Amino acid sequence: MGILIDIFCLIALITGLLTIKKTYSLWPMHIFLIASEITNLAFVFLSSEDTVNYIYTNFIIIEGAVFVFIFKDMIKLKQFLFLVLFSFFVILIIKLKISSSNAGLNTFLRVSPSIIIITGCIFYITNLFRNPYSGTLTKSPYFWIIAGASFHFILNFPAIFFVLNLGDLYPTLKIITSVIIEFSYIILYLFLTKAFLCKNSN
Repeated sequence: MGILIDIFCLIALITGLLTIKKTYSLWPMHIFLIASEITNLAFVFLSSEDTVNYIYTNFIIIEGAVFVFIFKDMIKLKQFLFLVLFSFFVILIIKLKISSSNAGLNTFLRVSPSIIIITGCIFYITNLFRNPYSGTLTKSPYFWIIAGASFHFILNFPAIFFVLNLGDLYPTLKIITSVIIEFSYIILYLFLTKAFLCKNSN
């Protein structure tokens, strides 16, 4: 399924690049997709586990950071500042290089971007109820970004927690959970493709 994820990531990335004249304001998503593509290729073609883990760890940082930046156009300033401070806290812990063999720390590092992004999605949805969108919501690229991010990270949060902490005890469920994680990435890439197309048509 790794190749399938790579294909959908490429579709989203190519769509973003082909429409970049109108989608340049969504530049954090372009960066996210480039980082995703590099990480996907690393999983498919690299045999060194240490190298793959290094790339994936840096991808986690980029993933959290780019979504925080995209939120600056969608949520209130104080909410955005909260996400920025939380993100710096997470990055600081990562950079302290505390032993990654600690299962609890490893889980925290993997799920923290999900916590940050889900929080941002909640802020966005709450703001929508307080100040309804004036146009057609499904024509807003931000709607599709939030929809994709919500679906992906809400699934990812418990799935990654399970794989890291209980996966070895339940190998069959670990495989199923890994498929769910990969499926959530495909949905995210599809929704980002739709976001680029919405922005391009505006």
